[in-house]
Amino acid sequence: MRMGQARSPDLQRVSAFYSMELVTFVQTVLQIIPETVFSILHQIIALQINCIKEIPTRLDKGKVREYAQLEQRYKVRSFSQFIWFW
Repeated sequence: MRMGQARSPDLQRVSAFYSMELVTFVQTVLQIIPETVFSILHQIIALQINCIKEIPTRLDKGKVREYAQLEQRYKVRSFSQFIWFW
């Protein structure tokens, strides 16, 4: 039987307890989102600073593939896309 229908004196305490449980759960879940986003942003920055070379203004045709760095740029794109979906 429901506590409200039974006119239980514990209705207020039980209601307050579950309300606090819900608030705590929502805060925990919402805290994970910015932590995840900033963690991924940190990875993007690390790739851009440490792995991706700056492309010079003049570049020989033979070195285009070397400066393309497709694998690192693909990682940056993947991380950026993941953040965009959040």
